[in-house]
Amino acid sequence: PLALGASTPKPPSFLHVEELPPVRTRDGVVLDEDAVGALLEMMQVAPVEPRYAGIDVVVAACDGESLAVFARELLEQWVLGDAPGRAEWMLEAVVWFPSAAGDARVAELAREWAQKNAAKAGRACGALARIGSDVAIMHLAHIAETSRFDALRKDAAALVAEVAAASGLTEDELADRSVPDAGLGPDGTIVL
Repeated sequence: PLALGASTPKPPSFLHVEELPPVRTRDGVVLDEDAVGALLEMMQVAPVEPRYAGIDVVVAACDGESLAVFARELLEQWVLGDAPGRAEWMLEAVVWFPSAAGDARVAELAREWAQKNAAKAGRACGALARIGSDVAIMHLAHIAETSRFDALRKDAAALVAEVAAASGLTEDELADRSVPDAGLGPDGTIVL
């Protein structure tokens, strides 16, 4: 499952490896330059679907928080590089190495782009669907209802339906789960 039949493309010019935060193993050892280079090469060629097994090896070996911070910086560099489709693996990093902050950033970008750039928004919506959290689905459903691009609205709605089917829920049940709770408890109250 670790075999990949792809050659590594040239990294994008906007990728600044020297600015990436360190990745640590679970026992605190910082990955050296060669290991980080190998990680980046793997990420460039790893398929999105099905999830590449090498990603799970990295997750098992490395500290989750350092991977999440690393992924968020890759995302920011991708955005600064104008978010091209050929470097979408930099967006996918926040799916592979998740965090609440990474999820929130992808949602923010998706909602912003849903009003300005359908191609970028489509890439971000795909990432939200793969993240699959209640918050990610809430943002995806919002885009499906409010984007000014007809094709994007349809694609986002289809992604919501796919997530619902994969989780064994109806779209209404999924919508109920993804409504923001505004800090209220399960009984609908909050103690102030």
